[in-house]
Amino acid sequence: MHPASARRRNAMTCLAVWCLAFGGCAVAPLTQRVNQFGGAVSTVVPPVTHAYETIEETYYDGQVAGLVVNYDKNGFKPEKIQPFLSREDLLIRTRVLDGLQAYANALRTVTSDKASDALDAATTSVGQSVLGLQEEGVLSKAFAKNVPEDAISLATAALNTLGHFLVERKRSRRLPTIISEMQEPVERLGDLLIADIGSAPDTQGHGGKGLRNQLWLAYDKLVLDQDAFIAHSTLDPIQRRQEIANLPALVRTQREADLTLQATQEAVRKLVAAHQALATKDDTGMRDGIAALMAEGKRVAAYYQGLQAHKE
Repeated sequence: MHPASARRRNAMTCLAVWCLAFGGCAVAPLTQRVNQFGGAVSTVVPPVTHAYETIEETYYDGQVAGLVVNYDKNGFKPEKIQPFLSREDLLIRTRVLDGLQAYANALRTVTSDKASDALDAATTSVGQSVLGLQEEGVLSKAFAKNVPEDAISLATAALNTLGHFLVERKRSRRLPTIISEMQEPVERLGDLLIADIGSAPDTQGHGGKGLRNQLWLAYDKLVLDQDAFIAHSTLDPIQRRQEIANLPALVRTQREADLTLQATQEAVRKLVAAHQALATKDDTGMRDGIAALMAEGKRVAAYYQGLQAHKE
């Protein structure tokens, strides 16, 4: 054998052994990728759901603070205490997230030989809940302030596809086909949640959109009301100092609540991107996408836990 050919053969043999030993040259099986994706989504959806709930609690505390500083001028008017998100609107967002979580879990069972009646029943229940969101006006009522009507229509169609998959899924179907068919619905639901969260306004209070804009402007008003209360109240020095200390505390809460929403928005973007990477042969891109998704979930958790800590 020619020496050069022998060297090439030896080099290829060594490379093959290295690949088998360290997994650096083969594309991970799709079932493995799906398990990684499902695990990542499981770490992200709970903190995102808790983030919405914590912001609602923080906003309520702000409403109470506003009531205190404006009481002498306005008295107590129960109708003025309004939630950031109503319980119904919060539940609708939770149901969308639960649908995405159930989809990620269901992907892991498609090729499994082990059936679970409990898991199947739970997945079907979530699917029926998702299908219920298609009822006329449900999404429009919950999202219309922040999301264009065409995006709501696309999201409604996406819920139909997602809900039917969860209710009617079959283990015998091929994963690549399912992932391909579900890519657009996942993107549309991601677009809905991302547009809903929106963006904070500029330093003049202009140009913001969605929940971030709503939250930021609400805290701007709380700060102005607190400042006016201090300026026009006859407080003793100790009381005055305490009320002044509330001003930076309000600003801190405003920023941290906004960062929580921003991180939630990024977590949804990363979820959509990780799903896109599922069917590719780019292991590095897939690993990076999963890592980014999990990191964003941890960031959301850190922010909402920080908000909770400041409440105590």
